[in-house]
Amino acid sequence: MIITEAKLQAAVDSMVATDSSIAEFKVQVARKEYLCKVARAKIFLNAEGSVEQKKAIAESSPEVDKAQEEYFTAMGDFEKIKANRETNTLIIEVWRSENKARKEGNL
Repeated sequence: MIITEAKLQAAVDSMVATDSSIAEFKVQVARKEYLCKVARAKIFLNAEGSVEQKKAIAESSPEVDKAQEEYFTAMGDFEKIKANRETNTLIIEVWRSENKARKEGNL
């Protein structure tokens, strides 16, 4: 596979454009995970019954379900941008290898 200069530039530009985004997505994931724990704790504290019953009530509550969905959405968004950055890193590495081989006369 030959990486063109245009493809290389697009990969580098994408990396630059997503530097702050990936950090924001990572923080969003941590925030949503924390809010899931808070939602569970609030429901658990207000529930009646044994510890296992309280856990079941908390896990099946609409509030926890909503918080969990928001967490999974944030995780999905983070993983998409992370995967895109990993692909761009591979493109850059392949270009480097090709460029080195070209200079050495092997390509």
